[in-house]
Amino acid sequence: MTSWVVANDGTGETPSRNDPGPIADPYTLVEAHTCPTSTCSAPAGSPCRTGRGKVAAQYHTARFRLVPQLAKALTVPTPPVRMPGAAWIERPRAAGARPRSGGAP
Repeated sequence: MTSWVVANDGTGETPSRNDPGPIADPYTLVEAHTCPTSTCSAPAGSPCRTGRGKVAAQYHTARFRLVPQLAKALTVPTPPVRMPGAAWIERPRAAGARPRSGGAP
């Protein structure tokens, strides 16, 4: 006889065994890619930026849609650790970051 322990996330719904559940830090997955938005072009490892040179409040849709787990999300907010609204500075590139396709660094 097999018994299963099922976790409940507090919503009253039981997650399926095939559902990986919520993504712990979606921003790490998003920042593994360079932002393809021409007005941003934030390199891998850095948050998206606004046209005024500040850290964007949320990642650009074109960038987070590169992550299969987030492709259907409506928005992915920039976490407080990335200081949304502060002056944007390039952060060190993440290990294993994917360069932008198109040749230019």
